Amino acid sequence: MADYLIKEIAGANGLTVREHTEVVGAGSEQQLEHLVLRDTRTNEEGSVKADALFVYIGARPHTEWLTDSVALDDHGFIVTGKDIPPNSWTLDRPPALLETSMPGVFALETSDVAL
Repeated sequence: MADYLIKEIAGANGLTVREHTEVVGAGSEQQLEHLVLRDTRTNEEGSVKADALFVYIGARPHTEWLTDSVALDDHGFIVTGKDIPPNSWTLDRPPALLETSMPGVFALETSDVAL
């Protein structure tokens, strides 16, 4: 998982991360109301109230072609905003949210875009 996402999750209020758990069902009338979760260690299932679900299925960046253009982390993800290493930022102002180490060029995950 990308470092920025781990930090966002850790700092979010009202968000619960459940390890060793898989979603095996969901229910609703018009919008999501509950999830059925299974503990993968015990196979026990239970229902929890929910009005949102974020699914992270992983990613493998294909950014090799950018190595000479913008800063990348150790896994090849584009580094943005406050996570840009100081030696990769050339302006007197701090980088904007989602701005890459190339001033004026921004990056975001396609999952962040509402279509």
